[in-house]
Amino acid sequence: MRCCFAASAYRKSVRLAILAWKDHGDEELTDCFGDIIRQLTQRTVIPWLKQHPRISSQVICVVPVPSSPASLHKRGRLHTKDLANSVVQQLRSSGFDAVTANCLRIKHGAVKSVQTAGIRGRLQRSEGLVYLRRPQRLFQRYVILVDDIVTSASTVRQCAQVVAQSQAYPLTALLLASAVKG
Repeated sequence: MRCCFAASAYRKSVRLAILAWKDHGDEELTDCFGDIIRQLTQRTVIPWLKQHPRISSQVICVVPVPSSPASLHKRGRLHTKDLANSVVQQLRSSGFDAVTANCLRIKHGAVKSVQTAGIRGRLQRSEGLVYLRRPQRLFQRYVILVDDIVTSASTVRQCAQVVAQSQAYPLTALLLASAVKG
């Protein structure tokens, strides 16, 4: 995977807005965050794809990073799928063939890494956390991962590893915000 791109740092009002959207049902923010992730796609992914016609002539699978089953149940939705759909919309409007492929899952009973204290604990907790449902959907496809926030990058890394193990090609990850310094 090339690298991750985040639209903002995960602090202050950005942090509060994302938490309100994903954990407190403020779904009216979906369009706003969709616009932000589309702009990020336009600034980062589109220019790169235009320089790589062999890749850009293929179908690009945009894969939302999964939430834990408990979070899905609590929220009643996979909020990152809305972001992935926005990325697909931007790719298509720029002339690329793209689809949303909601095929990554987090194992039942697992705690997502953001809920585990300390970076070392997060990295250890993410091992074996993610699995691929219907791997044939990604076979030999180019993949863009989409998530809301990254704190230690352990979940995104695990997702990229699972994608690569399925003989797909993770290109990058697009994020609303990053708490990772550096």
